[in-house]
Amino acid sequence: MSLTNAMSIGEKAVANAQVSINTTSNNIANAETEGYQRADAVYDSTGNITVYGDSLGTGADIIAVQANWDSFIEKQYLAASADLASSEIQSKYLTQMDSIFNQTDEEGLAAAQDEFLSAWNDLSTYPDSLAEREALLGEADSLVYALNSTSSELKDMSASVESEIIEQVDTANELIDSIGLLNEQIAANPDNYELVASRDQAIRELDELIGVEVLSYEDGSTKVYTETGQPLVEGEETHHLAVAYDSDTSKTGLFWESGSGALIDITPMNDADGDPVSGRTDSGSIAGLFITRDEYIQPTLDKIDDYTSALIWETNVTHSQGAGLEPHTSVEGTYSVDDQTAVLSNSGYDFADKITSGEFSIYIYDADGNVTGNSSIAVDPSADSLDDVAADINAAFAGTLTASVNSDGELEIDAVGDASFEFGEDSSGFLAAVGINTFFEGSSAGDIAVNDYVSSDPSHLNAGQVGDDGTVSSGSNDTAKSINDLLSGTVSIGEGASATNASLTEYLAAIVSDVGAAASTAETQVTCDTAAAQIYADQQESVSGVNVDEELVSLTKAQQQYEAACQIISVTREMIDTILGIV
Repeated sequence: MSLTNAMSIGEKAVANAQVSINTTSNNIANAETEGYQRADAVYDSTGNITVYGDSLGTGADIIAVQANWDSFIEKQYLAASADLASSEIQSKYLTQMDSIFNQTDEEGLAAAQDEFLSAWNDLSTYPDSLAEREALLGEADSLVYALNSTSSELKDMSASVESEIIEQVDTANELIDSIGLLNEQIAANPDNYELVASRDQAIRELDELIGVEVLSYEDGSTKVYTETGQPLVEGEETHHLAVAYDSDTSKTGLFWESGSGALIDITPMNDADGDPVSGRTDSGSIAGLFITRDEYIQPTLDKIDDYTSALIWETNVTHSQGAGLEPHTSVEGTYSVDDQTAVLSNSGYDFADKITSGEFSIYIYDADGNVTGNSSIAVDPSADSLDDVAADINAAFAGTLTASVNSDGELEIDAVGDASFEFGEDSSGFLAAVGINTFFEGSSAGDIAVNDYVSSDPSHLNAGQVGDDGTVSSGSNDTAKSINDLLSGTVSIGEGASATNASLTEYLAAIVSDVGAAASTAETQVTCDTAAAQIYADQQESVSGVNVDEELVSLTKAQQQYEAACQIISVTREMIDTILGIV
C-alpha cells in the first residue's frame, strides 16, 4: 500500500513539475508582452492517509495557475494614468498654441500691431507723403496677414481636436465592446488568466481615453464605469459613448448612451469659479481634448476676434470722418444688408449695435475744389433704414450726389458731373458701420482686410480732417494722430460678459501671456502626473512583471523537481520489482 502511495506521489510530482516548467516558460516567452501578468502555479497538499497506524502524505496537486495582480495598486494607477492622459493632450496642443503666439521684438502679432500704429505716427509727421502712405499700407498688410494666419491656425487646431475626439471615442467604444466580450469569456472560464490579463490591459487603454473605475464580480468579470458613475461595461453588457451636437452650447459634446438609448451629457465643463461641474468627466485624453477646445483654443480665438473687431471699429470710426489727399467722386460701403428696408439696429450689419442716434456731415466741391455746399444727415438706428438714409442724402444733395443701395445690399454714393465730396464729423458711427470711407474691411481676425478703396489708391488714406470751412488743409494730420493714439488709449473690447476696457496693446499682450502661462502650467502638470503614474506602474510591475533572471531560477527549480519526481518513481518501481521477485 505504501509503495503504491509513493508511486502515486511521484506521478503527481512529475505532472506538477511539468505544469511549473510550462508556466515559467510562458512567463519568459511573454516577458515583453504589454499587459502580460506573471503567472505562478498554485500548489495544494492532497492530504494524509493512515497506513498501519501511521499517517502518510499523499503528495500535492496544482489547483490553479494564477496571475499576479494587485487590484488596489491598479485602482490608484488608473486614476493617475487618466489624469496624465488628460494633461498630456492639453500640453500637446497648448505647446502648439504657444508657438503660434511666439512673440519677439521683431516678429509676432504684437510687433505687427506696434509697427502698424507707429506707421500712423510716421504719416502724421509727413501727412502728404505718398511714401509714408505706401509704408503704412505695407505695415497694415503685415498686421492683417498675422491676424488672418493666427485665426486660421487656431481654427485648424480646433478642427484637429474635433477629429481626434471622434477618433478616440470610436476607439473607446471598440475597447468597451472588447472588454464586454472578454468578460463573457472569463465568466465561462475563470481560470484563464491570459484572458484576464487581456481584459485588464484593455481597461488600462480605455482608462487613458476616459477615466474609469473598476469593480470585480465573483465570476471574474468586471464592471467598468466612468469616474462620474455611468457604467460602460457591466459583465457582458456595454454602453457606448457618443459625440453629438449640443444645441445648448452650439457645439459638439460627449454623451453616454443609457440602456434606453437616451444620451446623457458628460462633456467636461467648469463653473464660473473654474471648478469642474459635477456629473461631467474630466480625466482621460478625450476629456483633455474637450478641455483644450473649450477652455483654451475657442476662448483664445474669441479674444483674438474681439481684439480685431475693436481694432477695425476704432480705426474705421476715426478714418471714416477723415480726409485724404483727394476728395471722393464715388464711394461704396464694404458692409452689406439683406434687407435694406429694415431699421439699422436690426439690419444685420456686423457693427449695427454700435450705430447711435446722431449725424454725419458731407461737404461738396466743384471742379476747382471750391466748397459749394454741405449738410448733415441725421441717423436714428431704431427708426431709419438704409433706404431712409440714402433718401435723406439724395434729398439734401439733389443734383450733386446720388445715393443708392446696390444689388449686394451695399450703400453707394456718387458725385454728379464734376462735383466731388468729403465726409466730416460723424457722431452716429453710421459711416464706419456701413463701411464708407473706412480703412479696414471685415469684422474678425479671419476676414479682416484693408479696404480696396484705400489700398488701390493711397491718396484716399485719410491723414487729415475737413475743417470748419469745409476745406482740407495741406499737412492736416489729425486723423493719423488719433489712430496712432489707439496704441495706448483705452477702448471697449468684446461684448457681453467678456466686455472690457483696455488699450489694444494691453489686451493683445494679455492674450499672449495667458497662452504662454497655460502652456507652462500644462507642462508642469504633465511632469507631476507622470511621476504619480510611474510610482503605481512600478509597484504593479514589481507584482506582475516578468523578471527573466527570476524565471530562470524558477525554471531550474522546476527541472530539479521533475528529476527528483522521476527518481521517486524509479526507486519505487525497483522496490516493487524486488518484492515481486521474492514472491
